[in-house]
Formats: sequence, structure tokens, C-alpha cells
Amino acid sequence: MKTLKLKTALLALAAVGMLSISSCEKEKEVKNLSVSNISYTDCLSASKDTFSKDLSDADSIVYSYQNHTLYITHHNLLVGCGEDVHVDVQLINDTIRISEWTDGYVDCVCKIDNSFQINDLEKGSYILNFINSEIVLPINL
Repeated sequence: MKTLKLKTALLALAAVGMLSISSCEKEKEVKNLSVSNISYTDCLSASKDTFSKDLSDADSIVYSYQNHTLYITHHNLLVGCGEDVHVDVQLINDTIRISEWTDGYVDCVCKIDNSFQINDLEKGSYILNFINSEIVLPINL
């Protein structure tokens, strides 16, 4: 009988501990954001065999915000030559995760400037995380 009470007490204590731990963790809120007006330049430089000096230029981000819309230009984005550029954006808590990519097999790569807008975004502090370029940029709108 004493063993049963001890087991019950230990299980109750474990359950309370698990509830305490899980209530401290921040749940991830994931929301797909609407992207529109994707436009990009032709190749700024191209090389079929080796990266040229131009391809070593670092990529950079320029952004502006107006009327709940975030406008982004990604300069020197490395992509497959002549391919359509796609953009997916997710809001995960305060992080805006941005994926930019091209489809299919390519025989050359080049740098482009890619512009797009993220719609219906409230003012606030965010972290832009460009998945394919490993750029992480805190912003305040």
C-alpha cells in the first residue's frame, strides 16, 4: 500500500513538472505570408565553369515599409541562370523566414537583384531570415 502511494505521488510530481516545463516554452506560431510582385534582373554576371570575381560580391538587403507592406530587394542573390525565381515567406513568432530559389537543373549560376513585397504585415520588430543566403537582419517597422 505504501509503495502504491509513493508511485502515485511520484507520478503526480512528474506530471506537475512536465506542465511547468511546457508552459515556459514559447509555442511556435507559423503563418504563411502573402508575397507579390516578384521581379528580378537578368544575370549581373555569369560563368559556366568557375565563379567570376563578380560572383564573389556579397549579397545585401534593402527594405522599406509602407501601408502594411514590406518591400524587399535582395541584391546579388546567387541563382541558376535564366530560371524563374520563386519566393516563399513564413512568419514564425517574430521571425520572417524567406526562401528564394529557382527550379530544376542548371548549367550555370549568376547573381541577380530580386525584388518582392510581403503584404498584410503589421508594424513591429522582426528578424528577417534569408534561408538560402544565411542573412539574418533585425528590422523595426
